[in-house]
Amino acid sequence: MLVDEWLCGAWTRDWIRRAAADGRLGAADSSVSVRYVQTPRAFVDVRTPRSPHTTEGAMAFGGVAAVEQQAGSPPLVRWHALLCFAPPCDAADGRWEAAAAGAPLPTEDEGYFERQAEAEVYLERDPAGSLEERWVRIESGGGRFLSARRGQRALLAVANDHFAVAIDGRPAEGPPVAYAAGRISAAGWRVEACLAVAGREESAASRTWREGALLTLPGGVEEWQLLEGTTMSWEELGAVFEK
Repeated sequence: MLVDEWLCGAWTRDWIRRAAADGRLGAADSSVSVRYVQTPRAFVDVRTPRSPHTTEGAMAFGGVAAVEQQAGSPPLVRWHALLCFAPPCDAADGRWEAAAAGAPLPTEDEGYFERQAEAEVYLERDPAGSLEERWVRIESGGGRFLSARRGQRALLAVANDHFAVAIDGRPAEGPPVAYAAGRISAAGWRVEACLAVAGREESAASRTWREGALLTLPGGVEEWQLLEGTTMSWEELGAVFEK
């Protein structure tokens, strides 16, 4: 199950408007910074408050998306989470197996994506009319993608030089919960946004889960399974692994 080319790449969200009790959409809210990286096969989405004085709006998740084209309507995108910062997904509920089989479990996270007059700008509206979001694609990927999973506890999405990664090592690994997004350059994978809970014993990888650090992926390269739609190699990206 691969998504359409127009959805692939790296995205930011300008604002979100939520419906009040009377059903009318409120003012645009841009208090949360969003980094969303979508490959043909998988995505990771990291949302961090712009203010350092609050954790309100902090959210992160990763999984697979599906696009449905309905006659007379904009494309309907559904995001099926396989990992979630809080509350965590249940790794034993069969969601990974269902996604691998091309029939992910049902999700309430869905929205119509309608392209605007401005280049690479889309408005998302949920079917219930309870929210509206303005999304900007900042990187198409140019056909350069890598997505990979490490068992059922880690998911990585790379579009050209943008990356987003989700780790959930509960209960055995450290860090037990960590989501990060950033940019790749000759210097390494620089973390620009991060949500993490430190492990009981900080490993070489977990020490890099902070903004401004160069990311080290947990485990060894042989533990990561490349997913369909991948067109780049680990060597090409300069990925660094803990082992």
